[in-house]
Amino acid sequence: MSDSSKTGPVDVSAYLDMFTEQLEKLYGESPHEKGDAMYHGAQSTSMSEEEYKEFHHRRKVRTLELVRHLKDQLDILSQGVEARDTGAFDEDDEDNVYEKTADRDAQFRQLSGFTIATLETVKDYFSWSTVQSQWASDISAFSDEMGAEGSTDELLRNNIFGKSDSEYAIDNLSLGDYGENGPSYGTFLEMLILKLNQALLSTVTNLVIHTMNANDIPSVDKIFDSEIEVESYAEAAMEFLKHPEAFAAIDFSISDAKAEEIHTSLLTIEWMTKRLNATLQALPLGKGEYKVNLSDVESHVPTNSFQPRKTFENLGMWPLSRSESWQSLSELDLNNWIGPEQHSQRMDCSESLHKILYRDFTDFIQSIGYQHKKVTGYDGAKRVKPSLKLFSWDERDCKYRADATLFFYNAACPISQSEMRIAVTSNAIFSYSMTIHAGLELFGGNASSEGNDSLQVREKTEQFVKQLFEEFDEYQRQDGLLKNSKFDAGTILQLQTKQRSFDDMILTSSKRQLLDENIFALLSNSSRLVERGVETNRGVMLAGPPGVGKSLTIDAIISEANCTVVFTNFASLSKIMDEIFHLSRRYAPTILILEDIDALGITNQRGEFGSGAGLSTLLNHMDGISNNNGVITVATSNHPENLDWALIARPGRFDVRIDYPYPDKAMLLSILKLKLKPFPCDSKLNLDVLVETMPLGFTGSHIHDIVNQANYISVNNSKQDAKDIVITQESLASATERSLYNFKKFLDERPHVVLQNPPTAQEVLKGKNSNNSFFQ
Repeated sequence: MSDSSKTGPVDVSAYLDMFTEQLEKLYGESPHEKGDAMYHGAQSTSMSEEEYKEFHHRRKVRTLELVRHLKDQLDILSQGVEARDTGAFDEDDEDNVYEKTADRDAQFRQLSGFTIATLETVKDYFSWSTVQSQWASDISAFSDEMGAEGSTDELLRNNIFGKSDSEYAIDNLSLGDYGENGPSYGTFLEMLILKLNQALLSTVTNLVIHTMNANDIPSVDKIFDSEIEVESYAEAAMEFLKHPEAFAAIDFSISDAKAEEIHTSLLTIEWMTKRLNATLQALPLGKGEYKVNLSDVESHVPTNSFQPRKTFENLGMWPLSRSESWQSLSELDLNNWIGPEQHSQRMDCSESLHKILYRDFTDFIQSIGYQHKKVTGYDGAKRVKPSLKLFSWDERDCKYRADATLFFYNAACPISQSEMRIAVTSNAIFSYSMTIHAGLELFGGNASSEGNDSLQVREKTEQFVKQLFEEFDEYQRQDGLLKNSKFDAGTILQLQTKQRSFDDMILTSSKRQLLDENIFALLSNSSRLVERGVETNRGVMLAGPPGVGKSLTIDAIISEANCTVVFTNFASLSKIMDEIFHLSRRYAPTILILEDIDALGITNQRGEFGSGAGLSTLLNHMDGISNNNGVITVATSNHPENLDWALIARPGRFDVRIDYPYPDKAMLLSILKLKLKPFPCDSKLNLDVLVETMPLGFTGSHIHDIVNQANYISVNNSKQDAKDIVITQESLASATERSLYNFKKFLDERPHVVLQNPPTAQEVLKGKNSNNSFFQ
C-alpha cells in the first residue's frame, strides 16, 4: 500500500481500483454493500458452538484487515489535504490549476465516502447491546422528534405525532421479549409518558386539522382568534390544548343518537384517563409525587402542573432578583408561596394609623395560630432588606415595617379548618394599606381547574379572606392597641398627661355631680343602659374663660377614665374629623375630647364668621345617621355665647353644659391653700390678705403661677436644703404683686374686655364694687 512518508500528489484513482479489487477477493463484495448481513446473518442460523467460534474468528480477522485499510485511507486523505493547490486560476494555462484541483477533489470525496462506509462496517462488528441501551436510544430519538423545530402550519400539514410506522421498542412490546435484563423502570416509564404525550398531541392536532378542513377555515388563527407563535411542533400542539373554548363556536353537525354515543365514549375516556393517572401517581417512584410541605419555608406550591417540582421561572425559592428589571420579584415570591392563582384584598388607612394597623393585624394573625416564616422587601426585580422601626405603646416595644411582605403559615387555621399559608403586604409608598393574599391552590384549585370547579374554589378563597377580615375587625375593636388607650387622634401617639386628678382641683359639688352622672356613671353602667334600650352617647360642654379649670378638668377626666380616650385639638379636628369620630365609635366606650372648639370657626350661626362646613360635619357626627352609642364627647369653649345654636342648644349634641365662671374670693382662697399644700410654709401666713388684693378675673392659673414664683424667691433667698426651705408671707406677697401687675397691664391694654355680670375692665381697674359684688 502507500508509504506514509511519501509527499506530493498521489494517484487516488489507482488506489481506489486496487483497494476495491482486494476487498472483493477478500469478502466477495465491497464493504458499503454489505450492510448488516455479514455480521448478523449468523444469529439467524443454527450453528454449533465450534462453528460459532470459527465464524467469530473469521469476523475478527476480516475486521482487523478493514482497520488496516482504514489506516491507509486516512494516510492518503492526509496527503491530499497537504498537497491541495488553491492558487489563482488561469484558463490559458495548459496546466490549468482549476481542472486539476477539481478532478482531484472528486477523487478524494469518493475516498472519503468509501472510508465512511468502511467505518460503518467496522462499527457493525461491535454489535452486542442491552435492551436498556436500545430503549435509552429510542427515548433520545423520540424526544428529538417531539421537540423538533416547526411552526403551527407545518404541524397541520404533517401531523408528526400521528406516525404509524414507528419502530420504537415500546410499540411492539409483548410478553417474554426480555427478562430481568430489560429496560429499567425509569427508562420504561419515561418512554411510556412520551408515548402518552404523543397520543394526546396527535389527537388534538387531528381535531384542529379536521375542523379546518370540514369548515373551510383557511388559517388556524381564525379558530383561536389570535396568532399562535411557537418554536416547535410540541409547543404548537400544547397551544391547541390550552384553548378548549375555541371549539365551542364550531359547528359539529351530528345526530342526537350519535352525539349521545360520543358523549358516553368521552365519559369512558375521562374515567380511563383519571384511573391511569391515579395508577401512575400511585407508583412508588423515588420521592414519589411532589407534595408541598407548607410548613417548610423552602417548599413551593406548584406553579406548573406539568413540572410541579420546579419553582416559578425555575429560580428557586427566594431568589435575589429576576432577570429583567421590569419584572416584579414580589409576584414570584407570592406564586411560590401560595400558587399563581390568588385572591387579594386590601385594608386602607391614614398615614398615622398605618403602624397601628400593621401591628394589630400581625398580632391578630399570630393569635389564631399563624407563624411568621419570612419577611422581605423589594425594589422592583431585586430583593432588599425591609426597614424595621420600633414604637412604644403601653410600655411595649412594637415592631413596624412600613414596606414589606410577610409570609405566614398555620398548621390548623381555625377559619379554613385546614393547613394554610397566607402572605401580608405592608405598603406605605403609593397608599397606606395592608393587603392579604390567599392562594386558590390551597383551597383545592390548580391550573387545570375549569368551569364550576374553578368558580367554587375562587368563591371559597374569597369567603376565607372575607371571614379573616371580619374576625380581624372584631379583634381590633376588642384587643387592638387603641382599645382602652388614651391617645392623640392627630398623631396617634399616647397622651403623656400630668396625672392630675379631681383631688388636685377645687370643684363645686354640683359640677362634680354633673361630671359623675354624665361621664363616669354612664361608662360604668353602659351595659345595663344598653340592655334597657337607653342611648349611651352624651355631649358635655365645659364653658368659661381661659384659666378657670377647664383643662384641669380634662386632665382629671383623662386620668380617671377607664376606657378609650381620644384627644383632639382644632388642628386635627379641622383636617380629619371623619377619622376622629370613626375611631371613637370603633373603640367605644370612648371619651372624645374636643379641646378649644371655638377655633373651628363655627360661630355666629353657621359660619357667619366661619365656613359653616366644619359645623355641618360636626353636627352630623354627633347626632346624624351613624350610631354614636358609647361615645361621650367632652368639649371646651372659651366663648360659648358665640357657638352656633344648633350645636350648643340642642340635646343629642351637647346635652350638658358646665360653666366655669371666674372664681370668687372664697374659691381663690381654697385654690391658694390647695396649691401651697405640697410645700413647707411659714406658720404665720395670712392668705386672706393676699386674696383680698386679687380682682375679678384672677384664676387658678394665676394662683399656680404665684405659688411657683414664691418658690423661686424663697429658694433664691435661702441657703438651706431644698426640703427645709419654707414659703414666707413676703415671698407670696411679692409674687402676688408681680402677677397683679401683669394682669392689670393686660386689662389696661384691652379696655373693651367684658368679664362677667358684667364689670368692664375699667371698673375692675378702678376698684369699683370692691365689696365682692362682682362675684355674685
